[in-house]
Amino acid sequence: MSPEHDAFGRPTRPAPSGWGPSTGSSPSGGLGGGSGGSGGRPPSGRRLLVAFLVFDVIVVAIVGAVLLLANSGGSGSSEGGTTAIVDGGPGAPKDDGSMLGAKGTREAFAKLRGAMRPGERVGMLSIRPDYLSATVATGKDQPARSLTVRKGEDDVMESSGGTSSDRGVPIGEVDLDAPAKLIAATRRGIGPSSPATIDYLVFIGGREEGQPAQWAAYLKGGRSEDSRWQGDAHGDHVVRPSDGAPAPPEGQSGPAERPFGLSSGSMIRGRNLRRALAAVRPLVGGSSRVTSVSVWPQRVIVATRQRWVERRFTVDAAFGVDRDKPGETAARGGLSFSSIDVGGPERAIDLVGRRAKTDAKGRIDYVILDPADSAFPGDRTTWSLYLRGGNPATRYWRATLDGRRVGRPGQPGAP
Repeated sequence: MSPEHDAFGRPTRPAPSGWGPSTGSSPSGGLGGGSGGSGGRPPSGRRLLVAFLVFDVIVVAIVGAVLLLANSGGSGSSEGGTTAIVDGGPGAPKDDGSMLGAKGTREAFAKLRGAMRPGERVGMLSIRPDYLSATVATGKDQPARSLTVRKGEDDVMESSGGTSSDRGVPIGEVDLDAPAKLIAATRRGIGPSSPATIDYLVFIGGREEGQPAQWAAYLKGGRSEDSRWQGDAHGDHVVRPSDGAPAPPEGQSGPAERPFGLSSGSMIRGRNLRRALAAVRPLVGGSSRVTSVSVWPQRVIVATRQRWVERRFTVDAAFGVDRDKPGETAARGGLSFSSIDVGGPERAIDLVGRRAKTDAKGRIDYVILDPADSAFPGDRTTWSLYLRGGNPATRYWRATLDGRRVGRPGQPGAP
């Protein structure tokens, strides 16, 4: 019977007579081949040791080669570092082919494109590690199809998608670099110590005409407030919708901080309000007038009119712009963008704090610009300031456009 061997082929007990290399000739010309000595005699201890050493070297070399091939075959380049964020957080070594990775996303989109019919647009899609699902239709309120691309499969699954609620965008307009940028910004936002990982991504192609497309990232395993982040169609201007906190820029890491009061990221600060208005200005006609500006630390809402048409824009703390569907307005008057003193709110808040002997910079909730209405003679353009908490009598103030004069409504000297 055969002697017992360990994992490297070495005997774990002495071999009985007739096993092992022979010092004599072998009739079969097999492993016992050799010359000299009497057949069947066990080899000397020195020769047996040498044989085992040679065997060990061969086995170790083979095992090492196999491990080297396995490692090199699975260590492809990580597409922009995406998988380090997607699959294991910081330190994940490589892109394992997840559809959330840049390579997987592009391969899935190529299959999706091939399954779409002429005139169809992408209304909404979701990307998960093992599949991509898209709702496509020729337009809003049109019959829709649901197409699914699964990892490792060539066929695209199709099912009825009901009626599309999105106008959608042509598939060629979907920015395939956006997912990786959104994921990277999300990682910066949650910070390096967060255990959260990306669960899936969602793309919405705009519900109404003129409404921009958006990407959103949904996370698992972290804080509830970090469960969703969203950016624009290109994966830029990423914010945390739960509190409006913007993701830190490249080169910085979080966790992201919610803007409040007159903190450095607050949109009430003059430099940030200037950027917000500058982001809206190119989106309206040259003859448009600003009819109101409402400013919170986390966002700015700008209302404009061009003749009888009113448009509203929301600028988040990452300076991404969303827009509402245009509507009719009976408003008159308004201001040009250049005539708005963006430093007015900061000056006014400082004056209120000194006059009321309160922390107005920390208590400020929001401010509203009220342009003068030409229908009321003597009406003036003012900022309205609203504070949180404290004495109710000191929560509401008014200020001039430049913020250099403040007062409580109805009080002597109030603007």
